[in-house]
Amino acid sequence: MTFNAYALVGNIISLDGENFEMMRSFPIKFTHYLKIKFWLATGIQISLTIILSLAIAFFIRLKIELILPLLSGIILSQIAGCLYDDLWFHAFWQVLQD
Repeated sequence: MTFNAYALVGNIISLDGENFEMMRSFPIKFTHYLKIKFWLATGIQISLTIILSLAIAFFIRLKIELILPLLSGIILSQIAGCLYDDLWFHAFWQVLQD
């Protein structure tokens, strides 16, 4: 159960817009800044998906034995999908730098 999970991570990473040059001038490495932003966005995405999934699981009275595999599958799929989106973002970033 996902709802275009990777769009949220991509949008949060690209929200800098006009402040992009200011963000690059900060005394921290830009890659470190992007990693923090990526994991924060991934955490938000996982939290939203878990809340939605638990609400649906309780609404349809899903057995407790099935909720744990549901949650572990959600977490693993969200992390894998967000990492795939992050790889695409880095490839796109390299094209922009050339």
